[in-house]
Amino acid sequence: MEDRHTNWRGVLWWAKSTLISVFSTLRKFKIMSSNNLKVVKAVKLPLVPVEMKLAKAVAWKKLRRGGVKLNIDGSSLGNPGLAGGGGIFRDKKGRTVAGFASYYGEASNTVAEGRALLDGLQMAQQLGLKDFMVESDSTVMVGWIQSGRWSLWKANMVTDCLAKQGAKNNVGLFTGADVGSGMLRGLLRTDSWELPYLRL
Repeated sequence: MEDRHTNWRGVLWWAKSTLISVFSTLRKFKIMSSNNLKVVKAVKLPLVPVEMKLAKAVAWKKLRRGGVKLNIDGSSLGNPGLAGGGGIFRDKKGRTVAGFASYYGEASNTVAEGRALLDGLQMAQQLGLKDFMVESDSTVMVGWIQSGRWSLWKANMVTDCLAKQGAKNNVGLFTGADVGSGMLRGLLRTDSWELPYLRL
């Protein structure tokens, strides 16, 4: 039998490189077995534990009586950062009455949420709406406005989309069926059927 010499440092480097490339998509984890944790520590892999978020289903709900519902949202890309807001008015059947996406320049999330509310109220006045409900996902805004018909609304995919369009300076107003992008049309259809979204 011939004499073999092995460069163990080279083998260890190769194993570590291979494990890093394999685990590169698994860098964030919640639970790892004790044996795997020992291996990871032995080869000094740069893994970072994070808390796992559970997805929950949320859905926009139609009004059960007459009137119109205004959903609003603000967005700040950086907080503070480029900010925008959006809102949409829908009737009791989920049909679009009108909506907006607005650009606010550099601002915080809270300022964007407040400006979106103001824009929505101004649009309601322009449309001559007297009986409407306002929904927002902002706990700060809801806390500030404790009177009137206001509710905390978590299923805000449509207004989230409009707010992000506003923050990117993609602004506009629309009414009825003239809702613009295919993505927005799809979100509105999902809402009108009261189908849930997965929210993390």
